[in-house]
Amino acid sequence: MEHRNKSDDKPLLNEKGMLSREGYSITPALYSRGMIKHHRLSIQESDCYYIANRQFGLYIAISDRTLTGYISVILADFERGTVKSRTFTQFFPMGGMRMPSHPHKGELSFSNEKC
Repeated sequence: MEHRNKSDDKPLLNEKGMLSREGYSITPALYSRGMIKHHRLSIQESDCYYIANRQFGLYIAISDRTLTGYISVILADFERGTVKSRTFTQFFPMGGMRMPSHPHKGELSFSNEKC
């Protein structure tokens, strides 16, 4: 397989909902959930974020797997050696978590009284 860099602004999926070209990307790949032609129950989207300094580490994982969605938050205090974590599950989000298709554009928000 020839390795081709897909680091450009061309869409990741073609009009048939298939990958537009083989290769790898060193920048975010662009797509739109509406372009995915598979059955809507088989679409899975996830994002992970990690922010840290010398004292704290914050890890956030967000997933919309159509039938179930979850948000997991882990906060580590490196100085005290403690870790706190919370996971929230949402049943049948069906794309309702509105995952952004580009990490530099779009907004993702979550609200829960336990959070």
